[in-house]
Amino acid sequence: RMSTRNDKEEFIPEAAAAAAAAAITPSLSAMSTTELDRGHRVGNFWSYPDFNPAKNRMRLIPAEAFEEIAAFAVQKAEGLSYADVGCNSGELTVDFWTSLKRTYDSSSPGGGALPSSRALGVEIDPTLVSRARERSSDPTLTFSCGDAGSVPFLSAALDAGLGRGRRVTLVSVFSTTMWLHMHLGDAAFYAWLGYVCSRADHVLIEPQPKRCYTAANKRLRKM
Repeated sequence: RMSTRNDKEEFIPEAAAAAAAAAITPSLSAMSTTELDRGHRVGNFWSYPDFNPAKNRMRLIPAEAFEEIAAFAVQKAEGLSYADVGCNSGELTVDFWTSLKRTYDSSSPGGGALPSSRALGVEIDPTLVSRARERSSDPTLTFSCGDAGSVPFLSAALDAGLGRGRRVTLVSVFSTTMWLHMHLGDAAFYAWLGYVCSRADHVLIEPQPKRCYTAANKRLRKM
């Protein structure tokens, strides 16, 4: 289910920002085994777009969602900004940003110029980041490599890619929350969500169901 409301006050503890900033994840150290575990430790599957194509996932997002977000950005008059956390090799990031930016650009009242648009993809795996950069020729879309589960890193990446202290129009977290949750634990994960909500006007999450947690834990116990 997709929601474009920011409901942080309903589920985020009061000390979310402080707890999230203090959280340290083991994800970067787990990256050293990627060629052996094929992404089963932090979810950086090199073949993910092959078995879950971006075009299939885009069909699940209604056009009204792009229209609502674009209309919000036009009304706010500060430009459109988008961050995709856990972007893998960028297929979905590129397709999503292309659709969102096209909708925004066509939403100008009277056809006048709109404030500029900027987008950022964040991914822990340098191989996947390289593929994403090769895939996109859009100068408004950049990619940053690092552990998005670390709030200090994510904050710095958002500042560098989208503007210091800028509130992001939309942050998406596609099929990444499980990996963050498993590495951070409950409290720090909720705190991380609190930080994301504090930086975004809208948050779009594609969560993994319980069966994915069960399968991931079984694979990890074998490693």
